[in-house]
Amino acid sequence: MRLSLLASALVVAGVTLCSQSSETVIKGVDEPLELIGPPKPVNSPQLSDAEKELLPTVTQSLDPTNPTKLKVARDALTSLIQREPDYSDGYAMRAIARCYIGETDLKPILDDVELAISVHSTSTRPSAYKTAADLYVLWAKIEVDAGQHQSALAHLDEALKQDYDPSNFFGSGTVEPVASTARCEWTKLDLDDLVRRFPTDFRVNLYRGLYLMYFERLKPEYYAAALQDLTASQRLNPKSPLPPLFIGQLMTREGGLLSKELGQCLGPETPVPCGVLDDRNRRAVASLSTALVNDPRCAQALALRANAYYELKDFRHALSDFDRLLEIEPDNRSAYNDRGLARAALGNYGGAVSDYTSALEHSKLDDTNGIYISNSYDNRADAYLKIGDRPDAVADITSSVKASMAPVVCATSLKEFRTVYPEYDRTPDEALLHKLYAMFCSQYPYDMFVGMLQDGNRLGAMWILADRFDLRGDAYLRLLDFKRAVADYAREVSAFPARRDTFDRWRVFAVTASGDLLVDVKTVEFPKDGIGSVWTKSHAANVDTVQAFQLDCRSRRINLTSTVRYDSTGAVLGSTDVPGGWAAIVPDSIGEQLYTGVCASR
Repeated sequence: MRLSLLASALVVAGVTLCSQSSETVIKGVDEPLELIGPPKPVNSPQLSDAEKELLPTVTQSLDPTNPTKLKVARDALTSLIQREPDYSDGYAMRAIARCYIGETDLKPILDDVELAISVHSTSTRPSAYKTAADLYVLWAKIEVDAGQHQSALAHLDEALKQDYDPSNFFGSGTVEPVASTARCEWTKLDLDDLVRRFPTDFRVNLYRGLYLMYFERLKPEYYAAALQDLTASQRLNPKSPLPPLFIGQLMTREGGLLSKELGQCLGPETPVPCGVLDDRNRRAVASLSTALVNDPRCAQALALRANAYYELKDFRHALSDFDRLLEIEPDNRSAYNDRGLARAALGNYGGAVSDYTSALEHSKLDDTNGIYISNSYDNRADAYLKIGDRPDAVADITSSVKASMAPVVCATSLKEFRTVYPEYDRTPDEALLHKLYAMFCSQYPYDMFVGMLQDGNRLGAMWILADRFDLRGDAYLRLLDFKRAVADYAREVSAFPARRDTFDRWRVFAVTASGDLLVDVKTVEFPKDGIGSVWTKSHAANVDTVQAFQLDCRSRRINLTSTVRYDSTGAVLGSTDVPGGWAAIVPDSIGEQLYTGVCASR
């Protein structure tokens, strides 16, 4: 249980939030669709007089390395709690402060944690904790220090009931298991002692296994130790679903891919199927099946087994598990999204679209970071593309980019943003900063936000959007909106400059009975004085034919100006630069498609 986690309660309370201009429209700019919209809503509850008076002192004094400052924080929290007795996070912060101060009387600390949990369940105040799991883990640690070992195990049980995610169950902030005792923090020594005290209680090996699972993500050599403890726990209580559940989770965790053994499953040379990874997933399925025999309604086991089946490309069994999972948890957004992936893998794109739509409907209820929303938009866009619905695909890719904008913009520099979005070249910094702040980053103090974006040394995060720009560019091209397509390809390369030399300039804009027709997106020239131009490529009988066209956008005419033919080795078979002469555009022809792409796109 780290002090930094509790300090986040101050942000939840609204201490660091401030209000700036909510203007998001830049007049005179043809703004990209993902940058059009209202200001981002910010939860900034009104502070009471007591909070306004005392929280600044608390936040300035929460330093776990400075007992003198912590005493100031403790006393300020005491005054605040006396005036605001329903402040759950206040009790939790005071407990942590007392713990790090090194108070020898543990009863007041235990009382504070108990009150924090009790108030958490009834208070309407915003809290740093979605559940009370972290508080129960803290309670158990203080009880271990107080010699109350049975009670500590009971409270670890309560924590696990509230949160089955073992990724950081014990709140470790280290990269190696701690082999010594420590105030306020669980260490391996604490768990070793529990194993010695209760050698026949399956829970002690279970919890030590969960502790080691955290470090397995950082150092794969802890995989064997974690598995050994979880296996011992299962041997002690073969009827419990928990040991086989976490064994299955351990075997499917991405952290294991850091091992040399699984390194062969990464990169472009990955064997398909990858034997080592498939073996882990098959073993995970077996363990999770045991968990489901012990508890058929264990939602976590169903979710993990469904994903293991999916990785094994056993999509029908994956679909069955997702169906069962959604019967138990009908509001599970991840299950809808992942069932959509299984349906798409089976070719049921209509069903996949329905599932992605359900995932988005449930995500909008509580999603704040955009990651889940973005993934589901991406997946639904892919399904739309599979069925040829490009307008809806473009709309979803745009929504995905917009959902990803907050973490991207808040982590980039204004200079990089302008490179990717040249539409704002003439927009003053102040106006653009206010727009980006209002739409995406208003959770920060405005001055901090400005400082971050004006830091020219930031590495930036716009590259995260590069694949989406590429995909949307392809969709725009097939919709014959060449201008937006070219703009997105330019954004892709600006966001990810390493692609500049490998970018595929020839992209499909039409499909005929003879094959794909491609356009060179790097050389498209949009109308100047009514005349635009474009290069195209087609392939037939091992011959590539590259042609240049001019388009008269005012009189709807086309002129073939150059033709070059290449064989399969790239050798020139023949060429001509004699213009074919201006001709009227024939309806429903390739010429009309080029005219639309060059002349009629926005």
